[in-house]
Amino acid sequence: MPSPHMQKNSDKLAVTLESDGYCIVPAVVHNELLERMHLEVTRTYSAGETESEQNEVIYGTACPSMVSEAHQQWMSGNRNHLPLNRLVSQMFEIASDLLESRDELGCGPAQIAVREPGVPSPTPHIDGYSKNEPEPNTPRAIVGVYLTDVLDKGDGALMVWPGERAAIANLRDARRFDEAEKIAKACGEGNAGCRPLLGPAGTIFIVDGNVPHANAARAIHGKRIAVYLRVY
Repeated sequence: MPSPHMQKNSDKLAVTLESDGYCIVPAVVHNELLERMHLEVTRTYSAGETESEQNEVIYGTACPSMVSEAHQQWMSGNRNHLPLNRLVSQMFEIASDLLESRDELGCGPAQIAVREPGVPSPTPHIDGYSKNEPEPNTPRAIVGVYLTDVLDKGDGALMVWPGERAAIANLRDARRFDEAEKIAKACGEGNAGCRPLLGPAGTIFIVDGNVPHANAARAIHGKRIAVYLRVY
């Protein structure tokens, strides 16, 4: 059971998530787990040789074999053996506390997102919208954790446009999905409502599923590594 201090902080973050559409949890991931995850990703990461492989890394996930093995173990109930699942467990627990519906929540496979200088990033979008599906499968929230320091937008920060959340949610409820998607695609870095999510390695952030988001380009040497989890 959380201490009164931890519960108070959790309550504040839940209010922020509800009112602002996102919230940032100060660096809470233990250094040992961060180092293990960083080592595993660095060891297995490949930017891809073919255009198809490169696009999968950009728009899907890096380290797909690591993600697949972890998700198989997660679904079988083994959620603490692999470093990735230990991290996902912490992310899921925090999201459950803030969304206040632990028994109803589920999650998809983790996504490992590696961003390097000169590599394209996905444009502003809402997860779950696909031309192949008649109705979007939008998550309740997206949970992310930085495995590297992201202290400036140019470090490859995740950018969000929370001011568009209500309009997109209303359009989705009205089943006007194309219009909702157009709002997301029209977001830009120059928009006054753009908010880069910043923090040192170990920072966890949660974004409402109806908030458009995209990665800023990595402007400095090295890789920015993050892990994302979609909660439904």
